[in-house]
Amino acid sequence: MRKTDMQDRKKLRYERCAVCKRETDVPVDLETSRRRFYIEGAGQLCPACYRELYG
Repeated sequence: MRKTDMQDRKKLRYERCAVCKRETDVPVDLETSRRRFYIEGAGQLCPACYRELYG
């Protein structure tokens, strides 16, 4: 990976799971309609918390 690619990646911010607070792989600026594991009214969940809550 080129140095500039690594610098650009560090600038990206990712959502945290609304339940366990772990960082997800979902960029903060990704629109909610394109997100997996997003629950309206609750927020972004990680895959593990989503499966635990919704099966």
